[in-house]
Amino acid sequence: MGLKKDKEQISSIFRAMDVNNDGKLSREEIKRGYFECFGRTIDDKEISEIFERVDMDKNGMIDYTEFLVATIKEENLLNVKNLQAAFNMFDKEGKGTISIENIKTLLGQGKDVMNDKLFKQIMREVDENGDGQI
Repeated sequence: MGLKKDKEQISSIFRAMDVNNDGKLSREEIKRGYFECFGRTIDDKEISEIFERVDMDKNGMIDYTEFLVATIKEENLLNVKNLQAAFNMFDKEGKGTISIENIKTLLGQGKDVMNDKLFKQIMREVDENGDGQI
């Protein structure tokens, strides 16, 4: 999803949660909105944890900027998790590196000359230091 579309979606969620339209989310609005927007009930402990992480000015409310920053951080965290999961799919031995053999194995390609050339080209493009590992 593009940045503009992401921001529109985040803004839409914030507005849906901001029942009294004051530009801030109270604990009650977060609790109600979380259920309405995400279909999950959260308890007071989870709400306190959210406010601890997100309410930067500690005024007991989450404004749009705080909400936006927290959402972007969460998306980045999810992206890092997705990247790590993808990396681990290639790194079957858990060495912390991906070899050309790992790529061949995961992609299920044969070892004919054409495929070897393709895999070597892939490795050249992503192997920044030329050690044959990613």
